[in-house]
Amino acid sequence: MKIGIILSFVLLLLATSFMSFHSPELPAVVDLYASQLRDLDSTLTVFKQDLYENDSTKWKQDFIDCRYRYKMIEPIVAYYYPYTENRMNGPAVFEIEPSDFSEINYPTGFQVMEETLFGNDLEDKNAAILKQLNYLISYVHLLQQEYTHLNITSDIAFDICRTGLYAMISKGLSGFDSPEALYGIREATFTLNAVKLILERNKTINDDLKHNISLCLKELYRDSSNFNHFDRAKFISNDFSRLMKSLYQCQQYYKIPFANKRAAVKTNAESFLAANAFDAYFFANDTLPRANAAEIQLGKRLFNEPALSLGGRSCASCHKSEKAYTDGLPKNTSLQRDESIMRNTPTIINAALQPVLFYDVRAQSLEQQAHEVLQNKDEMNGSIEKAIAFFNMDKNYAAFFRQAFPNDASPVNQKNIIAAIVSFERSLIGMNSRFDQYMRGNATAMNALEIKGFNLFMSKAKCGTCHYMPLFNGVVPPFYRKEDTETIGVTANADQTHPVLDNDPGAYNYYHNNVKRHAFKTPTLRNVALTAPYMHNGAFVNLDQVIEFYNNGGAAGLGLKLDNQTLPAEHLHLDTNEKKALIAFLRTLNDTQAN
Repeated sequence: MKIGIILSFVLLLLATSFMSFHSPELPAVVDLYASQLRDLDSTLTVFKQDLYENDSTKWKQDFIDCRYRYKMIEPIVAYYYPYTENRMNGPAVFEIEPSDFSEINYPTGFQVMEETLFGNDLEDKNAAILKQLNYLISYVHLLQQEYTHLNITSDIAFDICRTGLYAMISKGLSGFDSPEALYGIREATFTLNAVKLILERNKTINDDLKHNISLCLKELYRDSSNFNHFDRAKFISNDFSRLMKSLYQCQQYYKIPFANKRAAVKTNAESFLAANAFDAYFFANDTLPRANAAEIQLGKRLFNEPALSLGGRSCASCHKSEKAYTDGLPKNTSLQRDESIMRNTPTIINAALQPVLFYDVRAQSLEQQAHEVLQNKDEMNGSIEKAIAFFNMDKNYAAFFRQAFPNDASPVNQKNIIAAIVSFERSLIGMNSRFDQYMRGNATAMNALEIKGFNLFMSKAKCGTCHYMPLFNGVVPPFYRKEDTETIGVTANADQTHPVLDNDPGAYNYYHNNVKRHAFKTPTLRNVALTAPYMHNGAFVNLDQVIEFYNNGGAAGLGLKLDNQTLPAEHLHLDTNEKKALIAFLRTLNDTQAN
């Protein structure tokens, strides 16, 4: 943990130096943040003192008080210091150090403490709670050493508020932030108050925005104690959407520019639920030029071109547009032998909206992914040299390459072949499903059963804690820099009465660390009703089997031994109607891009 704390301090310094170019300084917002840090420090210290009293009720109240103080600073901490934010309120699971796969980062912070406090037995847990309190106090002290370096301008203040609200919806309301105590609804009120305070200190809040914050608070207070029954669909589509619109208009009212930075969610988007809110090029190399129309069209042709493969197979052979760019098979066949390839074919719709590719996360870009598939003897068995010769001999293709890459003297080359295919893939962004239409104000786009399914998805069923809305994949909001892998213990087949663990090591092949054995990238659920069969091995033929697997608690819930399972092993106790509602909701994620 000493290494983790040192790294946290280094990242604090890097973050502050990176953001220091903004001007002029807004001391009122910084002073607010400094005051809130002192409040959190004091509240954590009180909690530490109360540990000497054997009063678990008091401990839980202290925990709530500390969480309240933390949530008031979380939007700023997450914005400037993401590593520290993860150490303070990250999930209670082991993680691999990105710079050294042999080093395990043990979880620290509020979620670890919550797991202890709200577990079945609190006897003799003082030491475990004290350990986490000491970590939290250390992180707060690091933050206190750095706040004077912050230079929060008006554009950044609005960006902090906007990303804080995205986190509130995608992680707070899903239960990701508070998986044991289920305080997510109550804590959303803290985030809203934090946003209000930041903009008040910044003197950039108007009456309409205040009114919409009040309406959101009213809805949250109305049912804050009942996590599973809160109507998230109504709240997000009505109250949250109005709030985001008023925040957007308030920024325009004060003539404040949108933050000038690369971001997964465009800084000038009204909301992360808006059409075209996500920028596919955020996940690409920051020097990559945006493709022109000719390059995308060439990429579509190449995607369907069997000349890229010595076996006569095109990308479209396995990624069929009528099946949401999958193939409908458990696993496709190898070009080299009479057997299957290693894993199921995933959709490429929205594949550009993720920082890592393949089930085992071994590719760091779409370019790397495309190159590996073309070279893979089982999948494409491609010969770039023969393909280049073919395209140069074909007058039409030669012209297409010149149009797509007009500045290249010899445009038909390996780099441009990969670039064109990937540009086509980046164009396959599908965010216009019936779910999206409902969230954008079309109240008839989803029926009552589907709305019930969404509310279950974000509460009792716990789906939203790994498949974060609105992308419904494992890329962590609100900044989308990191993609989660999960170890759920997929079985070798659909038989859950006599389960057998699938033997695919998954992300272990990339990390070579047992923490990641049987771990896989969390795929998108968009178009999921069109992409059967499911899981990396195609074990489940329909959504009923998938939901039953999760309802049973994955491998551990089925009685299999899987020490590193990240999926909670407890049964969800979903009844028949709830399962039906979940499937109905998942069908609303079918997108026009998939047709």
